Amino acid sequence: MASVWWVADALAIVRREGDSIDWDRIATMASRWHVAAQLHETLAYLRERWGVPVAASTLAALHDAPIAGVDRAAHALLMRMPGPVDYLCRPWIRYRLRSRERGAIAALPGFVRYLQVTLGQPKRRALPLEIAARFASWRRDREAGVR
Repeated sequence: MASVWWVADALAIVRREGDSIDWDRIATMASRWHVAAQLHETLAYLRERWGVPVAASTLAALHDAPIAGVDRAAHALLMRMPGPVDYLCRPWIRYRLRSRERGAIAALPGFVRYLQVTLGQPKRRALPLEIAARFASWRRDREAGVR
């Protein structure tokens, strides 16, 4: 239920701020922060479903914004219910979003440290077992309809 609260929050902001919303600045900032694809989808939904007066030029700017490959992959992966391969790819995509200034090969060594920190495993050799245990737990939850 909490995942849909963003709609109520967005509607409250638009209702409160009204004409003072600088839609062009929002599009510019979304491109700068690498969230143009997500924001385009969000604002288009608010406009179509809830009648939020999002400027057509804003939606066009977001649609036409250049989107890096890692951002496109992240948006596609993080916006769908993950299958087994998606579940295992999510940490890499999240890491790549944080290491976008480096190429994928150059970023690879840091990924192991990222996994150690995010999974709470100070020793590298513990990572495979931790990943396997979390994956098994995720699969059990999926089969039970929890995730």
